[in-house]
Amino acid sequence: MGEVLPDWTRILSTGAEIDLVAAVNGGYVVDVSDRFYGDARNMLMPYPAPNMGDGWETKRRRGPGHDWAILRLGIEGMIRRLEIDTAHYKGNYPDTASFEATVLRDESHGVSADVSTRAIAGWKTVLQPAKLEADHLHVFDRDLAADVPGSHVRLNIFPDGGISRLRVFGTPLPDARRHAVLRQLNAMDIPGLRGVLAEFNGAPGWIDRMVAARPFTSAESIAAASDEAARGVSDADWLEAFRHHPPIGERQAERVQSETARGLSASEQDAVQRAAAADLAALAEVNRAYQARFGYVFIVAAGGRTAPEILAVAKERMKNDPATELRAAVSEQQKITRQRLARLLG
Repeated sequence: MGEVLPDWTRILSTGAEIDLVAAVNGGYVVDVSDRFYGDARNMLMPYPAPNMGDGWETKRRRGPGHDWAILRLGIEGMIRRLEIDTAHYKGNYPDTASFEATVLRDESHGVSADVSTRAIAGWKTVLQPAKLEADHLHVFDRDLAADVPGSHVRLNIFPDGGISRLRVFGTPLPDARRHAVLRQLNAMDIPGLRGVLAEFNGAPGWIDRMVAARPFTSAESIAAASDEAARGVSDADWLEAFRHHPPIGERQAERVQSETARGLSASEQDAVQRAAAADLAALAEVNRAYQARFGYVFIVAAGGRTAPEILAVAKERMKNDPATELRAAVSEQQKITRQRLARLLG
């Protein structure tokens, strides 16, 4: 049997908070106190529950205690926001809920270690007992303890009842982020890996050399492999890489971009997109002049640069002869590649 890995290169590319416990992000149920009416795995589904049968519901308690569910996060992270949804549960919702987290090291990189989590020490309170309402989406952020990391979490409901959906939003920790990306890149088949690498650098020769450089053992090894691969890239391959970038101030590249690549380009040009109309018009004009002079799109590492700054760079580089300018464009492409890899790996 194999293990399904989330598409971490896509999920983590934006740098935004993610649902750490979602089934599509690798979260799963370790153990629960009760499975009488519903499967706790339903809480982790990415779509809204259509009815009560698609949530986790426990039977009525006749004695002391409370119900609970222990969940393993898809990736270890810092918990920032909880959403506890009691949609469709009206007379059978829990009175109160609390939430805890812990970090459990699993050296086996599998699920076998999880059977011990009911007994482990070190649970930290993330959410103190909070009142719940019927058929309601409860959002907790300011109520949460600050800076609590977790690889596993425990949802406690008092005394029993039904939960439709659970969301645990947060930011993956740097080491966990790097480990997840490395696992994915090393496990992918070659066509899939080539598609991912093209999001960072569309030069076919660079992609070929990166595929051959696996396995990657660290973020540093990927950066080193990238720099080494770039040394053997032909001018024709660099020109192909340039076709994967939209002109500065625009969104459409010559080559079809993946959703992730479009997001990376948009993020890098964020300051440009918010520029004044006059600056955007000047950039469009210099883009046309540059394309007419050199035969390819103007390439610049735009992240953090304003439209006037980029415009000044473009005007200066227009003075270059074709050979000098190609080397300048290649240098900028390599900067973009390094920045994108660093952003992904954290």
